[in-house]
Amino acid sequence: RETQSQWNLQRGANCCIVDCPTYASKTRYPALSFFKIPKGKVHEEWRSQLIRIVNRIDNGFNPDNAFICSRHFKESCYKTGEKGQKRLIPGCLPTEYLPKKSIESRKVLPRRTLVRDSSETETTLDVYKYTELSDLKKDFKHIKAPWTVLIENNLSCIFGYLAENGNIIHKVTVNEALEFGVESSSLYLPDNHKIYEKYKRSVAKVRIQWLLMEIKQLTLCSGIRDSDLVKSITSNADIEKGFLFSMDYGTANRNAENTSCIRSCDCEILLEDTIGEECCKYCKQAGVKLERKAKSTDMTVEKELHPNTPLSTVSKDKLIKEVKNTRKKEKQLRKMVNNLEEEIRQKGTCLNDGLHNDFSRIISGIEKELPDDSFEKLFWQEQKKSFQKNPKAVRWHPMMIRFALHIHLRSPSAYKALRESNVVKLPCERTLRDYTNTVHPSTGFHKAVFDDLKHQVEKLNDIKKYVVLMLDEVSIKDDLVYDKVTGELVGFVNIGNDVDDCHIIRNKEESIKTANVATHALVFMVTSIASRLKFSLGYFATTTATADQLFLLMWKAVGLLETYAGLKVVVVVSDKAGPNQRLYSLHDSGDKSTYRTKNVFATDEQRYIYFFSDPPHLIKTARNNLASSGSGSNTRRLWNNGKHLLWKHIVDLYEADRKNNWCEQCLS
Repeated sequence: RETQSQWNLQRGANCCIVDCPTYASKTRYPALSFFKIPKGKVHEEWRSQLIRIVNRIDNGFNPDNAFICSRHFKESCYKTGEKGQKRLIPGCLPTEYLPKKSIESRKVLPRRTLVRDSSETETTLDVYKYTELSDLKKDFKHIKAPWTVLIENNLSCIFGYLAENGNIIHKVTVNEALEFGVESSSLYLPDNHKIYEKYKRSVAKVRIQWLLMEIKQLTLCSGIRDSDLVKSITSNADIEKGFLFSMDYGTANRNAENTSCIRSCDCEILLEDTIGEECCKYCKQAGVKLERKAKSTDMTVEKELHPNTPLSTVSKDKLIKEVKNTRKKEKQLRKMVNNLEEEIRQKGTCLNDGLHNDFSRIISGIEKELPDDSFEKLFWQEQKKSFQKNPKAVRWHPMMIRFALHIHLRSPSAYKALRESNVVKLPCERTLRDYTNTVHPSTGFHKAVFDDLKHQVEKLNDIKKYVVLMLDEVSIKDDLVYDKVTGELVGFVNIGNDVDDCHIIRNKEESIKTANVATHALVFMVTSIASRLKFSLGYFATTTATADQLFLLMWKAVGLLETYAGLKVVVVVSDKAGPNQRLYSLHDSGDKSTYRTKNVFATDEQRYIYFFSDPPHLIKTARNNLASSGSGSNTRRLWNNGKHLLWKHIVDLYEADRKNNWCEQCLS
């Protein structure tokens, strides 16, 4: 049909009036008729008048095959036949929608008479009402392009909004009862549309030009244009299930273009001009349903087919994929069997009946020779049971758990290597972890942990109760893990509710608490100065803690150690990170450098807490600074007492020691 329209257009089946965009097309202009300019001596005068009105001298105008559409003639100029065909009455001339001259001749208007304005006239114009269709036709002169009158008769009026290429975008129909209907892109607006509810679907109390301008400002709902979703719907019978119904096709630059889209049955078609909204809420909901269905379909295709699934219920794509996977697995298994057969052929040894019977007798007699209450017999029984069962279904004896824990605590790597060798069946590390954690690990300071610490402190004398509090941040992998014990997601930043509240109060601009994934773990540990006591107090999930957060957590730990556990904190040790240095400066006592602060929880005596930087970190910092002084990255030149400190000095000393062949110092 589109090709036939283009062929007719090339032959001249379009209106020859200047600036008229219409052409012969049953899909674009179904209500228009095209009349050919007459020929012959009988209509010679009528023909010359029509050519004079067309007023064209360009080469593209040929009167012998030119047409004029019916929108330029009044309804009385043509007759309508029984089958709806229109015939032009001889002698009638086009008078409607003709082009205007670029320079209009000035007409002398008659002098107006003075008329007194009255408020009644103004009120009548403001509350103008249409009572019949003829009143509406009086406002045709106020209708501005691109709106135009397509059909006008005693029963109805049809207005069209024309695009630049001549396509009708919107169509408004008004019947003799002054009821109007709107059609956009061949789609009728739903009965509950806002513009229908606003005017009660009648133009009795609204000017037609105002209604047309309001419709012009509405935007067309884009619908669902995802090609994958459109393809999935058109290839299935889902289009008949109620919530999807439409596809659009059009042309661009006279070339066929597929602009298909799918809409909801409740689609609003025309939307108010809202920023960033291209689709109505009903189409959005339908799109979400389609996406969920597409995802579930993809998951079904990716999921391995169950052996008992009837093949008649499986899609073609799923069957093809299943056949490919089966062939691939069969090829791998065949290769493994061939490799095993080749290895047995090269390295295998055949046992005679006597040797086979000897091995069977030795293996069956081992269990009888072992004492009944010995661990060796229990170990042998557990191994036989584990080799005969699925690894996930084995229930280990408590003695085997203790034996596995003993090996794992000695060397985790050796335990892992022994278990992976399959020579001995042992519990997995996850099972051992369940038996080693008496307290469920989580962020914060926990009462059960401090109860255990308090129990150990009761055995110490007063000298051994002086302790050092250590704090350090450990870099961890940012990830979220589901805790099946508490039912929570572990991995978010969590430094305690009281610390979070103080942080929000301190930073007033952050009125809403955000959940970030943690990248560091802040660990608190205590160790005794005069004994071997070492105890981990707890940890907090952070993204590099600030000085004010460290301040609250440090004093909370000191308070628990002093008042609950009965220990005496005298030293706080950390590295020289920026937040730790600012933590020390928060305890400023007026001295040149802050190195101590009063212990406010020491009730028995006046004690101070001294701040130390971790010596290994200090040595590492000095090494890194020297390594980049005059060599390496060469980013600095260290200077002290008027002399350089360069890495070259260390290198020269090392080379001098090597040349002198002195005994090397043992670093261990």
